[in-house]
Amino acid sequence: MTTVWHVVLITVISICLTTICCISNPCCGPPSLVCNDHTHWPSDGQVVYLEDDQQPGYWAYPRAGSRVVGFASHPKADIMDATQNWPGWIYRHCGGKELTNIFCLESQRYQNYFLCLSKFRVLNLLYYGYSSDPEIDINVQLKVYKYEMKRRGLRVKFATFQGDEEFPHYLYIYIPVSCEGWEKVGETSSGNITKVGWTCSYLQEMTKQTIHKQSIDFPSDTIEEATIAIKSLALKRLISYSWANEQTSTLKESRSHEYTIDVPANTRVEIWQKYAIYAKAYKWKSATIQTCIFSEKTNNTSSLL
Repeated sequence: MTTVWHVVLITVISICLTTICCISNPCCGPPSLVCNDHTHWPSDGQVVYLEDDQQPGYWAYPRAGSRVVGFASHPKADIMDATQNWPGWIYRHCGGKELTNIFCLESQRYQNYFLCLSKFRVLNLLYYGYSSDPEIDINVQLKVYKYEMKRRGLRVKFATFQGDEEFPHYLYIYIPVSCEGWEKVGETSSGNITKVGWTCSYLQEMTKQTIHKQSIDFPSDTIEEATIAIKSLALKRLISYSWANEQTSTLKESRSHEYTIDVPANTRVEIWQKYAIYAKAYKWKSATIQTCIFSEKTNNTSSLL
């Protein structure tokens, strides 16, 4: 006998399967946009930004020539476009597989220089120091002393590797939001004609959307940062990852692609292109497309990779 709970369970499973299907295949229904918010732990190699707890909009950065980590103001919306990447820190899993709570933060501006915690409690200072091998250098290794999830991001207190010192204030680890989805780049119908040859053109590129215009003119390391974030999204969401391995060095310029297909009679064809968005402004149009074929007589649907 079918109970109400059985019906509910079947409905939930059906909804979940449809959602998973539409993430990987836009032919089965309206495609979903999947996003990673900024309250998750960063992935190895991902760029993060450290915001002061008491002064929102102030970011930790390595002061040139002093080895002291200071805080300076910058709008969050444009933080990844800061000059010479001064507020960026690269998250490193330097504790290995066994010490998963140990990490390092390498300056994006100064390679091989890492955020450190002063061992002199009276100074209450963050500084940055050089290390050629952070996986064995405990001076640049940090441990999470306390943390909590907030809307602004991960609210964290750092401690030294030994855990006997702590930074006196909380810092927020901010990770720009990244999303992945599909958008339609072409559509055609054959009508009653026996067969129609049709070519769809689309672009593979990374662009930056501003208030006034769309541009592909931005630093090459921005491409690397966005690439790492997009790969992290693919890994965490267990969705298609292969397209994230596309060559990104060529994305400083648009690459044109064409896809040709013979459309049978009474058939409608849609071409969908995979894309990703990073920090709300950067859009990466992949070379990956999905071909959706609809019979205009029976409303049946099939798809081709």
